[in-house]
Amino acid sequence: MTRLDLSNKTAEQWFDEGNEHQRIGNLSGALDAYRTSLKVNPAAAGPWLGLADILDKNQQPADALACLQQAVTILPNSVELLTR
Repeated sequence: MTRLDLSNKTAEQWFDEGNEHQRIGNLSGALDAYRTSLKVNPAAAGPWLGLADILDKNQQPADALACLQQAVTILPNSVELLTR
């Protein structure tokens, strides 16, 4: 696993990198980037949703649900989250 340098990127940049990794099918890279985004800003809902998507794909429904619950805690009035 590549060591991630937290000092160079914002949480949003890590989130975008996670989305790009996920888009090209690099789920391991996406997980790393989303987790790093959350280290920089744990109050961002997007990385929690990205993690939930990957964990669901990896047959980890309990962990995916925990991530969705974190996102709902951050955005409790989000219709998109509440209908997932």
